[in-house]
Amino acid sequence: MNTIQITVNHKHSTNSTPGKTIRDILYETIGRGNFMEYITVKNNVFSSLHERIDTSCNIGTFTHFYESSRRAYENASVAMLQYVVEKSLPGQKLYILHSMCDGIYC
Repeated sequence: MNTIQITVNHKHSTNSTPGKTIRDILYETIGRGNFMEYITVKNNVFSSLHERIDTSCNIGTFTHFYESSRRAYENASVAMLQYVVEKSLPGQKLYILHSMCDGIYC
């Protein structure tokens, strides 16, 4: 059976079978609760935890939310919300007014 080499956070190196998700590999390598479960980096590019890994790679995780990451996450959420409003409520407008605590007032 083929195996691939995966390095996690430049510290942990493991062999894995192709086809596992990033989440499964992280659970096996560093365990649950030791990383933020909604953002990861594969070979220096943001990736989904549901992405299947078929080749050797480097995976990075975050243990806390950086301000720049929060802004990127917020901007992506606003873009998705805008798309949903345009498709489900044609002719209606969504107004993004301002940030409020850890949310956005729309």
